[in-house]
Amino acid sequence: MTEFNSQDFFTHIKKLADKYYELIKNNSETNFVEYDSKKIDAIKKIYPVRLDSVKKEIYGERDIETGNKIDRHKIVSLYMQLFLENPVFKLVSVPTKKYPSPKMIFINESFCFDIMTVILQVWTGKKFNLEKFDDYKTHFFKLLSYYKEHSEFYKRNAFFTHTLAHIIYFIELNFMK
Repeated sequence: MTEFNSQDFFTHIKKLADKYYELIKNNSETNFVEYDSKKIDAIKKIYPVRLDSVKKEIYGERDIETGNKIDRHKIVSLYMQLFLENPVFKLVSVPTKKYPSPKMIFINESFCFDIMTVILQVWTGKKFNLEKFDDYKTHFFKLLSYYKEHSEFYKRNAFFTHTLAHIIYFIELNFMK
């Protein structure tokens, strides 16, 4: 994939988000979630700027123009961060005695998890072993939720992308078959 452009994934991510919402609409919990597909276009505009800032963290200011690339784990990490900072799904309060399921409450985290697994599968040609990952899933979702709630802090402090990328590498190494 020497000529791969990481922005090419936005088309696929949009289709994934559309599918997510279609599944929700067919679910009884549809009244708890709103979907804003326009945010994906906004994220696509933010992406090159944030990608450059990650490259500057890695290579330094003067080496940014040499065509250096970053690895797939950092790219996936950046995608996940952007979609957590700018959630495409919004939980809405509905006056009812029924509450949304945990899957609905963590819909953006679940969506980011699926972004990660799809991109890793495409990039590596391997399948993700969800059953084997089950012991880690709750903690991983908590990490993503925590990031979503505190992303302003992390955006001001360098190297969170690196940290998440290392976790994604661990996931790829241990749960892709």
